[in-house]
Amino acid sequence: MTDMRCPYCEAECEVCHDDGAGYAEEVRHVHECHECDKVFVFETVITFEYHPYPTECLSDGSHEWEPSFTFPIEHTRGVCKHCHTERKATPEDMAAAFAYRAELASRAKLNGKDSHP
Repeated sequence: MTDMRCPYCEAECEVCHDDGAGYAEEVRHVHECHECDKVFVFETVITFEYHPYPTECLSDGSHEWEPSFTFPIEHTRGVCKHCHTERKATPEDMAAAFAYRAELASRAKLNGKDSHP
């Protein structure tokens, strides 16, 4: 993905963000174009985008729980698959987690891979 285009030659330019460089707002950052070798400045603008999702479970408490995929398995939690609310794993959550790991191990053996989920 291109960060910006050179204001002189329109070449695609990427900002090296090593050590957080180029992220500060209200600062003019100096950049040299790799195509035309001209130097220019750019400003960083950070925007936020929000994506709402309906989660009836937060209103009526009808969460759909599934076990988290956690290592080690003893740290498994129950997680609602809609709102991601967590709870302490129930015996049913743990049984599902162990069954899922066993299924993964079985598939790995069928594919000739030695796996220890």
